[in-house]
Amino acid sequence: EDELETKFKESLNIIKEKKAALLAEQEAERQKNFEKKNQIIDEIKTLAADTDNVNRLFPRFKELQQEFKAIGEVPPVGATEQWKQYQDATESFYDQLKVNKELRDYDFKKNLDTKQLLCSEAEKLDEETDVIVAFKRLQELHEKWRETGPVAKEMREEIWTRFKDASAVINKKYQAFFENRKAKE
Repeated sequence: EDELETKFKESLNIIKEKKAALLAEQEAERQKNFEKKNQIIDEIKTLAADTDNVNRLFPRFKELQQEFKAIGEVPPVGATEQWKQYQDATESFYDQLKVNKELRDYDFKKNLDTKQLLCSEAEKLDEETDVIVAFKRLQELHEKWRETGPVAKEMREEIWTRFKDASAVINKKYQAFFENRKAKE
């Protein structure tokens, strides 16, 4: 046996061992990545299932998407299935977000209709001849206003100003009524 050939075989064995160790390490890393991605998919599914807080959870959802993309390679076996699960979970979250937005928009519209009706009633109170009855009715309208949910942001100030102005008219009449009565006494 040639001494050079023996050294060559020893070096080749060392390379094979290092290569095998590197491949085992890479496979272990891929498996860890696979598990991390599964945890993210499970968390996205959990977020999508919380239908009441989808809007509030949206920032966390975006973080999870970034984390999923940042995780390295996974084992080729199961990667396609995992990707499909991720897509399904993401679509489910977006579906909930859309449904939630549609429900919120419907709620805003319903609340706007109610508040417009309250504004109309408050404005009609100006025609009431009995100031005390008008004032008491205005208090009831204020209570209903508080019970009614919010309207779309772009309408909030406008609708509140209308209601506030109608209320101011009745409040001034009420105040004037008692000032006149006090003056007479």
